[in-house]
Amino acid sequence: MSIALGACGMYAYLIFIANRLIEIKRVLKPTGTIYVHCDQSANFHIRFLMNAVFGKKSFRNELFGVTGLESRPKKIFQESMTVF
Repeated sequence: MSIALGACGMYAYLIFIANRLIEIKRVLKPTGTIYVHCDQSANFHIRFLMNAVFGKKSFRNELFGVTGLESRPKKIFQESMTVF
């Protein structure tokens, strides 16, 4: 995995998040809900981890928001965020 992600902090970050997702699954009620906020650079990786921990059928929806439109309309994709 470190070869695929390169020598960066993303690998450590994903291990950090994976450990927390496993613990959240342990304490979350079967009817519970979890919201995960991330930026576009971690979107795919975190969704992959959440599918591995909670199961693909547990995914309900993705919220996508854009911030900073008033000040920088040309940077719409640099100022976006994702919530699972």
